Amino acid sequence: MTDNANLTGTANEPGTGGINPPDGSINPTGGNGPAQGTITFTLVGPGSCTRLATGTGTNPQSVNVNGDGTYGPVSFTPDAPGVYHWKASYSGDSPNTNGADTNSGCTDSNEDVTVRQIPTTISTAQKAFPEDSATITSSVSGNSLPTGGTVVFSLYGPTAGATAQQNCQAHGTTVGSGGLLYTETQNNVGGSNQVMVHTNNTTVAVDSNATFFWRVTYNPGDTAHTGSQSDCVENVTTTFVNDNGPGTLFP
Repeated sequence: MTDNANLTGTANEPGTGGINPPDGSINPTGGNGPAQGTITFTLVGPGSCTRLATGTGTNPQSVNVNGDGTYGPVSFTPDAPGVYHWKASYSGDSPNTNGADTNSGCTDSNEDVTVRQIPTTISTAQKAFPEDSATITSSVSGNSLPTGGTVVFSLYGPTAGATAQQNCQAHGTTVGSGGLLYTETQNNVGGSNQVMVHTNNTTVAVDSNATFFWRVTYNPGDTAHTGSQSDCVENVTTTFVNDNGPGTLFP
């Protein structure tokens, strides 16, 4: 924000000479230049006529005067919203020109500046990264599963004309086709009677209200154990309640 000051009614500085030396030496124009001094601009607020405004720049700040004229602009950037008031004070140039103040009581609306607080809006949208786990157990107590086993997790969602379960039961293997959203392979599963593995999905998220199905297969990697699968039984239904805005004021 900026401010100017219009200074009028100043008198020239006194001439030279006078009583001593004799009257004949008086020179009313010698040294008779425009009034000097300074105008000090002060910004106060917000919402106060006495609190000095804070922010970026110098406050108060002064400019030199050389007779009548317009002085400024001076500028200052406050750091908070609200109503601010400019004040100006002229020092005068004694004895011919007195000082003067303007808007000392912050009653001049022309010297008011309102810094607007810009309203914002907010909307929210959730997403979730589906995860799954599988526990594989040898049916023979004390028997260890082979160490070269493989577990494949596949996540299916609905598509036009097919539910997620139907897509899962068709179990296509191309991500992005046939409802297949995500697939993850865990290798070297085994080494004990029972093992548990889980997905580490941090890339494929769902953000719609829908039902999703998992297909999980286990391949032991040897002929002494059978493979097994959880074939499109696991399912999860997501329900997202988002805020479409504009939200409410947060103090």
